Amino acid sequence: MNLSNATVGQVIIPVEDFGRGLSFYKDVLGLPFLFSAHPQMAFFMCGAVRLLVGVVPAGQPAQRASTIYFRVKDIQAAYLALMNEIDIAGV
Repeated sequence: MNLSNATVGQVIIPVEDFGRGLSFYKDVLGLPFLFSAHPQMAFFMCGAVRLLVGVVPAGQPAQRASTIYFRVKDIQAAYLALMNEIDIAGV
C-alpha cells in the first residue's frame, strides 16, 4: 500500500460533553458548521478537512491522542483572540 498521495478527508475529535464540544468548535473557533446528528456527532469544515466532533461511547473516556495544528497568518493575534473568546464563552 502506498498512501504518499493520499489526503486527509476527516478527523474525529472525541468529546465527553456534546454541547460544550459543539460550542467550542462553532462559537469559539468559528469553524464552518455543516450539520449534526444530535446528540452524538457534529461536523465542521476546516479548509479541505472535515472535523467530526463526537461523543465517546458510554463508560469510555475521551482519548486525547491527537493534536490538531491550525495554520494561521499571525499566531500571536490568533492566540490573543482565542483566549478572549474562551473567556467570553466561559469554556
